[in-house]
Order: sequence, then structure tokens, then C-alpha cells
Amino acid sequence: MSEDLSEEPAPRSSSWTLPVAGPPGRVAVAARVAALILGLFGVAFVGVGGLLVFTGLNPSAADPGIVVTEFGQGVRSVFVAVGLLVALLALVEIAAAVGAWMGQAWGRVLGILYAVVFGVGSLVILLTSLGREPAAAGTALIVGWFVAYAYVAVALIAKWRGPLIP
Repeated sequence: MSEDLSEEPAPRSSSWTLPVAGPPGRVAVAARVAALILGLFGVAFVGVGGLLVFTGLNPSAADPGIVVTEFGQGVRSVFVAVGLLVALLALVEIAAAVGAWMGQAWGRVLGILYAVVFGVGSLVILLTSLGREPAAAGTALIVGWFVAYAYVAVALIAKWRGPLIP
């Protein structure tokens, strides 16, 4: 008796991938909600950056009688620089949100990076403020940021349509 060796068994996959959350070509609803959260935070932080730039460029906007010293000029420059940095980071966050909404892998990766960095940052801020005088509004805001960024990270990692890196 001879065996037929013409058919070889299919090779076994040795790599592990995340489970597919939906049909190919569609982004899961949870990932779209995460992209929406990223976009809203991005728009809010563009506003914060713009406000810092405006404050740095127009110190007398609130009170025309303000006299700006040399030290004040330096502070104005810091306000403008920090405002531009915040606005730039927020624009990248908006781009990540758009990419994640459209189902692009780069948008997903950027969104995960933003969620992890700013989620850990908000957690550190929250933990360092625990022993101090409680400020209910500030604490609630930081908790909200942490929860939102944690949701974004989990949704973009686990509730996507395919593997993290194609």
C-alpha cells in the first residue's frame, strides 16, 4: 500500500493576532466612538492652545492699562510657545481621530499612543492630587479624562476589525 503524498497539509500559523471584531472593511462602533472622543478632545485642546497664544500675544486684551516689563515679555513668549505646542499636538490628535474613524491603521496606532500617554498622564495627576485639598471640579475633570482615554485605548486595541499592525 502506498500513501498519496501529493497533498501536503496546510502550514500552521505561528503568529498571534487580535480577534476580528467585525467584517473586513468596517470599523467597529466602539472604535468609532473612541475616534469621536479623540476628535472632541483635539478640538478642545486646539481651543486651549489658541487661548494661550492669544493671551501671550495680547496681554492688554483684558486690561488696556497693563504695562509689560522685560520679564513680562519673556512670559508672553512662553505662553505663545506652549500654546503653539498644545495646538500642534491637538491637531495631530484630530488627525488620529480622522484616521481611526476612516479605519486607517496609522490613525489607530496614533490614537492608541495618545490614549496611553494622556491617560497615564491624567492618572499621575490624579494620584498626586489625592492627599491635597479636594477640588471637586478639577478632580472630576481629571477622572473624566482618564476614563475617556482608557476607553479610547481599550476600544482601539480590542474592538477593531483586524490586527494592530497589518
